[in-house]
Amino acid sequence: MQNGHPSWLDWKVNVQTLVTGVLGAAVALTVAYFTLVGRVSKLEDHVSAIEIAAANQKQDMRDSLNEIKASVKDTNTKVDRLNEQLFVSSAGARPETRRWSKP
Repeated sequence: MQNGHPSWLDWKVNVQTLVTGVLGAAVALTVAYFTLVGRVSKLEDHVSAIEIAAANQKQDMRDSLNEIKASVKDTNTKVDRLNEQLFVSSAGARPETRRWSKP
């Protein structure tokens, strides 16, 4: 014990070590910051790409559903025409075959 302080507790500071430590910490923080900024930028790009893909998929789905809708309308029109033809050409509707059908 010297001057009332324990020998293991030395308050003398080496300025060169202090400056080196502070500069090292500053460099480490700078590298960590720019690494974080880079990762956030990549993440934003990735999320943006996902949003664009989702919007494209939604539009493709709309287009597909519109095509199906048009196809169903076309099929319904064809079925209606076929039904009308069957009704018009039924045995009871034609004069030459009316006698074959039951009233």
